[in-house]
Amino acid sequence: MELNKENNIVRIFPFAHGNTTLFYEREAYEMVPLLLRIARQTKQKLNVHYAQLSFFKGQKSRCDKIQENINEEVAVWSEKMRKLGLTPISLLKVKIPGELKDYYWEFPSDRLDVF
Repeated sequence: MELNKENNIVRIFPFAHGNTTLFYEREAYEMVPLLLRIARQTKQKLNVHYAQLSFFKGQKSRCDKIQENINEEVAVWSEKMRKLGLTPISLLKVKIPGELKDYYWEFPSDRLDVF
């Protein structure tokens, strides 16, 4: 984390611009609260869409639109993870590339797995 005193801006994580960002262990663990927040928001939105699918199961046009919304939410989540320099593995599960080892995080855990 670095502080730009000129603009009172705190940059927590570098954004990946096509380059692979490698994280130190401390940085990977500092990212977990952010991952939890993003995942909770995404899961909440997806649960609403799933409930809508169940309610409108007999109406194909509505279900198709709801399915598009689900796909969009998943794409938005995936893009957020990529912007943070992470690799989405599956829904709400990411790989954090590390300097010495890779870290894996999956919702709703507040810990990282190391492989």
